[in-house]
Amino acid sequence: MSELLGADRQPLAADTVLRQVILKIAQRCNLDCSYCYVYHRGDDSWATRPAVIADAVVARLADRITEHCAAHGLTGFTIELHGGEPLLVGKARMQRIVDILRRRCPYQLRFEMQTNGLLLDREWVELLAANQIGFGISLDGPPELADQYRVVRGTGAGSTAALLEIIARLRTECPEFST
Repeated sequence: MSELLGADRQPLAADTVLRQVILKIAQRCNLDCSYCYVYHRGDDSWATRPAVIADAVVARLADRITEHCAAHGLTGFTIELHGGEPLLVGKARMQRIVDILRRRCPYQLRFEMQTNGLLLDREWVELLAANQIGFGISLDGPPELADQYRVVRGTGAGSTAALLEIIARLRTECPEFST
């Protein structure tokens, strides 16, 4: 593995060894937030990129994490699953991504994810729990503020009420959701 270099092109000190990566698994999002740096800051290159990450990219990342952990004596590594909206990859694809990473990397992998929560259902919660993927749900404040800027793509409707309904339902339906 090549030596890790800082912005000044000097080798990174031992205390700056990477222990986590953010892995963008979905390019698209089901929200259209006016403040989004991807969709509303003048760079439309996202439209020409694949909607979801390719298996070859996931496999190569697993290999690089393996090399990195071996080179730095790490016993584990954290991968934050990111998007757009990471749940847009779908349940089967999410499982395949995790399986590839775990199969190719012999170190302890810890998964985290941030989601807007609008696609969460019982099956998602069960899949995330079964794979020990910790997740947070983003909520940008009370509806009277958030719904001005954080709207559902295609409809322009505010997203807060729908998200709060999903959270309430999952709290009653899924014991895994409350832990």
